[in-house]
Amino acid sequence: MHSKMLRPAVSIRKQAALWSSVFTLAAMMTTTPAFAADALNASGTYTQVSADNYDEYLKAIGAGLQQRQAEKIAIPTVKIEVSDDKWTITTTTSFKTTKVSFRIGEAFESTAPNGESVKSIATIDGNNLVEQQTSPNFTATITRIFSDPQKMEETLQTKAVVATRAYEKK
Repeated sequence: MHSKMLRPAVSIRKQAALWSSVFTLAAMMTTTPAFAADALNASGTYTQVSADNYDEYLKAIGAGLQQRQAEKIAIPTVKIEVSDDKWTITTTTSFKTTKVSFRIGEAFESTAPNGESVKSIATIDGNNLVEQQTSPNFTATITRIFSDPQKMEETLQTKAVVATRAYEKK
C-alpha cells in the first residue's frame, strides 16, 4: 500500500517536468527575439519591386515636396540582420542610407522617411515585424510581412492613409 502512494508522486514529478519544458519553450517563442527572428527568416537583403500610395503616406507624415519627389525615384535596398536579440535594418537609396538597431519589445529612436526623429517599438506578430512610430506630429505603424522566404511586404499606415511596398530577396 505504501508503494502505491509513491507512484502518483513520481507521475506528478514527470508531469511537472514535462509542463516545465513546455512553458520554457513557450516563453522562448514569445520573449526570445532570436528565436522569433529565426522563425521569420527575415535576415537578408531586399530590393523594392513595387510601391503603392507611398507618396500619400509621405504627405500624411509631413514630408515636403522635394523629399517626396526624391523618394519617388529612389529604389531602396533593405538589409536586415538579426544577431542574437539585436535587429539591424539598413535602408540604402541613391541619395541616403539610414540604419537602425533595436531589440524586440524595447523602445528605440529612429528616423521617419520625412527625416523626423521618432520613438519606436518593434514587436513580432506571427510572420510580421510590427514597428509602432510616435512623434509629436504623427503616429504610424510599419508592418513588414515575411510570409514568403524570398519576399518582404511592407505596409505603412498613418491616419487614414495606407501604403504598401513589395520587396524581393537578393
